Amino acid sequence: MRSDVLTLEGVKINNTIERFINYFQPSGKFTDATGTIHVF
Repeated sequence: MRSDVLTLEGVKINNTIERFINYFQPSGKFTDATGTIHVF
């Protein structure tokens, strides 16, 4: 499985993640206790 770190500045991250999910249809997403969003 491929794993990458994506860093975005100056954009609304929730909008970006929702667009990613709609386009790629990943298995799921969750936010951990530190607020980091994981998409798999």
